[in-house]
Amino acid sequence: AAELTKRTKMMVFGMGSGPDTDGQFVFAEDLLGTNSGHIPRHAITYANMMSDAVKHLRQYKEDVIGGAYPAAKHSIIKSLPEAEYVGFMNAIRDHSTIAEAIKVKASRAATESPDPNMFGSVTVSWPVAVCTVG
Repeated sequence: AAELTKRTKMMVFGMGSGPDTDGQFVFAEDLLGTNSGHIPRHAITYANMMSDAVKHLRQYKEDVIGGAYPAAKHSIIKSLPEAEYVGFMNAIRDHSTIAEAIKVKASRAATESPDPNMFGSVTVSWPVAVCTVG
């Protein structure tokens, strides 16, 4: 790799080829310790995020089973005006399916000026953790 790097104007990146290249290619899984298998000898590991992830996912599971999560403070709906609640409940009662009731609500919402703060702020991150109880 050192000779190739000296003899070409192109950038040469190595993976286990030693320090004499223009750059190193290492998998993030190896750097961060998110794998649980073999770590190649050319890789370096700075953390053990796999054990941290398992620990925190177990805590999440315990919080769900124990009822600590989700709590009211975790709801994305800040407040639902009484008139909307009554209207939605009537739509559910008056229609044969919930899907039909949602269509009615959506068509009504399309004709009104939506409140941008009605649902608060939602953050989606990866990976998504799902815990089922029961």
